[in-house]
Amino acid sequence: MGAAGALSRWAALLCALVPLVACAKSSGPNVASLSPPVFRDEATDWFLRSISADGRTIAIVYTISGMASRCQRSGHAFADESADKVFVIAYKSVNRAAAGGCTEELGYIDATVRLRMSLGRRALVGCRAGKSQVSEDSVCRDLRRLREGGFPAPSPSAAG
Repeated sequence: MGAAGALSRWAALLCALVPLVACAKSSGPNVASLSPPVFRDEATDWFLRSISADGRTIAIVYTISGMASRCQRSGHAFADESADKVFVIAYKSVNRAAAGGCTEELGYIDATVRLRMSLGRRALVGCRAGKSQVSEDSVCRDLRRLREGGFPAPSPSAAG
């Protein structure tokens, strides 16, 4: 067989492998699509639902969108208390990799924050992301914002 036979065997082997390699590259799973999405916390606006009778529990609601497409998901809320104000901040988790492929449906997320001391006369702030001035108190306590935002208002007894 000699050199021509060896060359012929290599050619046959190469012809057999090329389609396998091409198929493996085109039909194999995309490793990037198998990894879980990476989320980052993002501050978001919230609306007051109620203040408990003892002033220590603040109930709020905020929205997320793209629930079906996993672009956003519920996050968390917490309070930072000082002598003159209570800064409540709500975070939603946003998918970093979502680039325009998000659905538009809204999800309403209820959250509660438990304070160390009663809210009392301290200003309630933080309902508009990025604004924490004491002057925000009247906006953050305004239950009309809740109704104007499309949320049902709490009962008068729950508003404290």
